[in-house]
Amino acid sequence: SRYIPSEVKERVYERAGHQCEFRAVDGTRCSARTGLEIDHERPFAIHRSHDESRLRLLCRRHNRLQAVVSVVSHPDERTAKALELCDAKIIAVSGAEIDKLVATNRFLAASEVPTGVYAESDGLIPTFGVMVTAVTSSDLNDETAYLVVKSVFDNLDNMKRLHRALGNLLPGRMITAGLSAPLHPGAARYYREKGMM
Repeated sequence: SRYIPSEVKERVYERAGHQCEFRAVDGTRCSARTGLEIDHERPFAIHRSHDESRLRLLCRRHNRLQAVVSVVSHPDERTAKALELCDAKIIAVSGAEIDKLVATNRFLAASEVPTGVYAESDGLIPTFGVMVTAVTSSDLNDETAYLVVKSVFDNLDNMKRLHRALGNLLPGRMITAGLSAPLHPGAARYYREKGMM
């Protein structure tokens, strides 16, 4: 049931000393002792649990969620579930500060949440993040790295059909956007042969 058992509520209030448990960045604890509510740190609608270690006492002001940041590939089942169960929206994350962040961190890339991935999205939603990446040790011999990359590109259309999160992979962009490690010499050989670099 969605309702927290009264004995669990009592223990949460006692543990918190009947005071809001929110702490500011500097460690200062909120002094509110009225208008207190029990908050599920992990949303009950998704996790279906009243685990006391995941419950906290908050005043009304601090129990109003403003935003959630999630680093995932889209579509994401948990994001879809949250959008379905809550009055939530995916918002654009873009602008000069984001452009600067992406430009100064080579493992990040500008991206977008594709149209129609979630019920409420009817257009591309700009964002940024870490791209799908295959990483290996530099000890891998060049020929094996070459063959792995060749296999990926030879089968890219099939891979895109396996999972919608792979649907936005664009061959030319895969070697320029969001690289989290240097290109392996075997991979670079394949890209050069295909005129991609």
